[in-house]
Amino acid sequence: MPYNLITLEHAWHEGEGDRSYRYWKEVHDRFFCEEYKSVGKNFYEQAPMLCEVFEKIY
Repeated sequence: MPYNLITLEHAWHEGEGDRSYRYWKEVHDRFFCEEYKSVGKNFYEQAPMLCEVFEKIY
């Protein structure tokens, strides 16, 4: 899914910081900008992302 369509629910599931979307986006914007820059690219809001949620069954 495109980065800019990641939901509030997914941000909460990641469990980082105060679990708000604002916190999640701020941290991930910085992370992805640095990662893309390290390979000579510019991060963009529609970058494809893989979002997974796991269910503990045992």
